[in-house]
Amino acid sequence: FTLTLTDKDCNQLSGTQVIGDQVFTNGSVTFTLHEGESKRFDNVPIGMSYTVHEAENANYNNGEALPDVTGSVTVDAPNVDIRNTYTPAPVSRTEVTLEKKAEGSVAGSEKDEYPFHAHLTGLDANLEFSVVIGSDDTDTTVQNYMSNAQGEADVTLSLKSGQKAVFKNIPVGATYRFVEDAGQWTARFKAANATADGTIARTSGENTSENQELATETETVEEGEKTTVTFINTLAFTQQLTVKKTVEHGEGEKPADHPNEKFEVTVTFTGLKPGARIDTDSVGILTADDTGIAVKTFNMKDQQSVVFRNVPVSATYQVKETGNDYIGSYRIYYGKDQTPIGSGQNDAANKDLNTTEKTMVKDQDPTVELISGTRWVKVAFRKEAEDGTKLHGANFTLYKGTGDSRAEYNKMSLGEKTLTLASGTYELVETKAPRGYLITDDTATITFNVNEKGVELVDDKLGKMVSIEKADGKDPVIVIKNKAGTRLPSTGGMDVRILLAAAVAMIGTALFGFWKLKKEEKH
Repeated sequence: FTLTLTDKDCNQLSGTQVIGDQVFTNGSVTFTLHEGESKRFDNVPIGMSYTVHEAENANYNNGEALPDVTGSVTVDAPNVDIRNTYTPAPVSRTEVTLEKKAEGSVAGSEKDEYPFHAHLTGLDANLEFSVVIGSDDTDTTVQNYMSNAQGEADVTLSLKSGQKAVFKNIPVGATYRFVEDAGQWTARFKAANATADGTIARTSGENTSENQELATETETVEEGEKTTVTFINTLAFTQQLTVKKTVEHGEGEKPADHPNEKFEVTVTFTGLKPGARIDTDSVGILTADDTGIAVKTFNMKDQQSVVFRNVPVSATYQVKETGNDYIGSYRIYYGKDQTPIGSGQNDAANKDLNTTEKTMVKDQDPTVELISGTRWVKVAFRKEAEDGTKLHGANFTLYKGTGDSRAEYNKMSLGEKTLTLASGTYELVETKAPRGYLITDDTATITFNVNEKGVELVDDKLGKMVSIEKADGKDPVIVIKNKAGTRLPSTGGMDVRILLAAAVAMIGTALFGFWKLKKEEKH
């Protein structure tokens, strides 16, 4: 303020004068007041005129000076009351965006959150600000924060991959610094302006090792600048894949019945980095080719498992079992509760079984179970005489396969028996006929197939001695008939022909003796 005194005739005073406790120069004195303060001038001569002038202030009265206040000094000791209206000049403001992205082994990590810390300075003191977090304009949350008396603020927040945090109404000239916590990933950032104006001291940065925090420099918000700082994490999560072989067994079987059966299996991984290695517990190491594909073919037995370790998350896998005598199916699951992922089956034997292509997912260790014999056929066996009378006491051995490659499958004694058989070719060999009946060439060895159609005889010449009964809603029945008859032993005594000759001779001798006796009685 400037207070100027003039005499009664409005003449300006000259020189230096002390009025009260103030020193006036040429009738004027300058002083400063804050809000609520006052200044008192004593011993001012009555009758003098005064003028009070306030200098312009950019943040008050829209930057314009108030009119001077004038008057005369009287015995009433006049007071001069000056009121200013706070009208600060508008501050240019903008926004700064923090963006989060993830790449690499990202499957299953969509809900993972990445912690960040933001330090800002040069804000309006003791003022509330906001940061808008979300993946788009319709899926956002607002996080508020306060600046302190020094215009500083520290903000902690978490972002998912694909989300942004937009710091609103940041004044030009403020500074910011973003820090991302360390984790199981390598990280890099890049900063870019939405306009050509403004400069960024450090436009990028990178950590090449896991478990290291990554921070930007302290950057200044420039006029006309809209900055987006993007942090990109490369994830390196791995899981394991288990391939398990199961043969479902028919009636009277147990796993040990088929210890030598082998099943060819091929596992294919795609989406790997060229040269990436996957190790296993029993079938060696896989190495990805230049296209990121790794393939392994091996044989498995019933109840065997093969574990593939260090399979990157986001890689894909597919399992194939080469066609065999069984009708195959599969199921894919993970966890103790065997949470299902997929399943499928073939409609016939001797067809390749291929799983659908699946993706390795974070926190899931999948198991692909290949199941043989998911469709079983109940087959009944019945022994009869030629006239259809049911017979008992015949012994048979059932083999899986034929010829030299066949393996003993079951031994049984018939009257009538039912077995549940997996698809394939079988041989039924009769080893003992019922008492009073013969084993003939027609029934000694019977070859038949079990498939999706049921049961089919392989040898058509068996004719009426071996047949299959089929009726709707009932299990097929293989009927084996025997011819009546007995066999004299051929070991442990004389040849049968000698015995027959002796018997004929004895009968002849007896007849001759009887004839001779009758002749003598006549004479």
